[in-house]
Amino acid sequence: ETVLSLVELSGWTWLVTVLVLAPFCYFLAGLSFLSVEAVQCAGAWLLFGIAVAITWLLEEDTFHLTPRVPEDARDILVLFKGTSDFMLRKGSVQTGKRGSLGCPGLGDHDPENTRLIPAPVQVCELGKGIGGNPLTTT
Repeated sequence: ETVLSLVELSGWTWLVTVLVLAPFCYFLAGLSFLSVEAVQCAGAWLLFGIAVAITWLLEEDTFHLTPRVPEDARDILVLFKGTSDFMLRKGSVQTGKRGSLGCPGLGDHDPENTRLIPAPVQVCELGKGIGGNPLTTT
């Protein structure tokens, strides 16, 4: 029954196929071999263009919604503190407190104040855009 539900087509799918694909195939049947290849090539480039546009839109959304990583490498190290394979297998919960050895190698850096930089969308929502303008994000 699972396989049947996967391959079963709805009435809407049949209707779209009959109304769109069937006339297109009938049109192609009357063309010469080279013309059919030209139509297929144009269709392939059209699909490629649509894929590029969707990829570009998703990339823009990702950059607007994802918080930016801090520029200081020490902040990045602090963000990943407690996420080693050993700590995850141990099942320990990060308490936010420093160990007895502190954070060696960070120098005078304060690991308690490490935060991700808000995403541009979050900056707009907070009304803290650039130059006091809440509509600017970069």
